[in-house]
Amino acid sequence: MNKLTSFSKHSMLTRIITALVLVCICVPCLFLGGWFFLVLVGILTVVSIYEIVHAAKIGNYTILIYLICLAIAFLIAFCDFLFDANTIHNVINYNEFYLRRLILPIPIVILGIVAIFILPLCIQKFSIPQACYVFAFSLYLGLAFQGILYLRYLPNGYEFYNHDVIKSSLLLVYIVCGSVFNDVGAYFVGVLFGKHPMCERLSPKKTWEGFIGGVSFSMLTSLTLAGILHSCNLAILPGVLDFNFYSGSFIVLISIVVPIASVIGDLLFSAVKRYYGIKDFSNILPGHGGFLDRLDSLSFTCLVVSCIIFIIVKGLGI
Repeated sequence: MNKLTSFSKHSMLTRIITALVLVCICVPCLFLGGWFFLVLVGILTVVSIYEIVHAAKIGNYTILIYLICLAIAFLIAFCDFLFDANTIHNVINYNEFYLRRLILPIPIVILGIVAIFILPLCIQKFSIPQACYVFAFSLYLGLAFQGILYLRYLPNGYEFYNHDVIKSSLLLVYIVCGSVFNDVGAYFVGVLFGKHPMCERLSPKKTWEGFIGGVSFSMLTSLTLAGILHSCNLAILPGVLDFNFYSGSFIVLISIVVPIASVIGDLLFSAVKRYYGIKDFSNILPGHGGFLDRLDSLSFTCLVVSCIIFIIVKGLGI
């Protein structure tokens, strides 16, 4: 076992305190759903895009580029709530929030490409590689946050749990728990037992011991949660993620995908930080860095899992 230094102990304590504060803020919004969760995702979008643009160190035109990137991400993430007549009608008249699809709005993507890639022609210090970076991550975060909304609001449809805030949140809770416990397991096992670097070029502190610990913690948590819910006659997602017939295999599939996707997402954002020579995307969260330092693995996980769930739901004709 590795010996903890006083710095490691203080850092670990700071991370735990910040994490508890985040839990107290985010968990109620997750369970309540509706406007609470919609506003939370809106705030995360605003801050995350700021951190993406800020990392590129663009200079005097940061605000202009930030607003364009925010518009791209926001319009993609909330496209159903902004442009779909049925969704708007249900929200305004019945206060019902549910999404039945994932969508990539091509007109918004095209307008975003035009808006972003015309800027290097006008701004000398804004290069093509920077334009590719901010556009790609604006598109990615827009789709990732749309996936998060889909995972939270899909079970609110009449076929599933409708207005039951606890039951309707179980799908996203299941995914979040798997991703969070992957991070927790990887961090603590890596700190205590890590010896062999996993990807030193991108993230020197990540070890294979931490990877194995994270995957193990995540799968154990996910499968245990699914088992507890089943024993209470609850399903993560009725007819899709439960222990009836062959849908139990989907639970195993998602439980495996979540930690692997979490690691890929973490390494993806580590590559960005390594490229731009920064330790964290910001210092908003003591001990954790920025919002993206906490959302790196979860955002990619939710994007991947939401696509899988969408395919399964469509395939089952639900």
